[in-house]
Amino acid sequence: MSIVSPDGSRVVLDGPSTLPVLIPHLLGFHPTNSLVVIGLDASRSTVRITCRVDLPDPGDSSHDWSPLVHALTRATCVGALVVVYPAADQYLSPLPAVGVVRSVVADLSSAGFIVRDALAISGLRYRSYWCADQGCCPEEGNEPSPEHVLELSAALVLEGSAPHACRDELMLALVPRAADDPFLGE
Repeated sequence: MSIVSPDGSRVVLDGPSTLPVLIPHLLGFHPTNSLVVIGLDASRSTVRITCRVDLPDPGDSSHDWSPLVHALTRATCVGALVVVYPAADQYLSPLPAVGVVRSVVADLSSAGFIVRDALAISGLRYRSYWCADQGCCPEEGNEPSPEHVLELSAALVLEGSAPHACRDELMLALVPRAADDPFLGE
């Protein structure tokens, strides 16, 4: 999998261990209590679009995923990755929002998308919803090596990406500055 940076170069991603580092850069902030769907093209598994929505309430069993399906269709995606970010204080065992994952995967699959994996991510830990092998996907999740995190983070920062700590910080950064702001004068 790869992403194309603003200058046209590619950052190659070698598996699920890259996602805990990559997704905040794709969104611009570190998500929590979120469902993230990454749309992929057919040829090189290039990221075409990244969508994030709030996780529905646990009792909400009839959620409409058609906006996600529509977004992936408009971006001419063929494949998708589904990622759940639980609340900040929640762990990966038991897996969070299993019903949400089933529902969104069913809707994406029905629309013709190949869902390549469904993961839960908390901090840097990740765990697949589909792998039951404790050697591969332990209940507490896997964590990429510090070297891997540093290498990928450095590559993304070099491309000009620096995600905010949370969505609220991103929103504050997007508020227009006042006309008399000294920073604008510089």
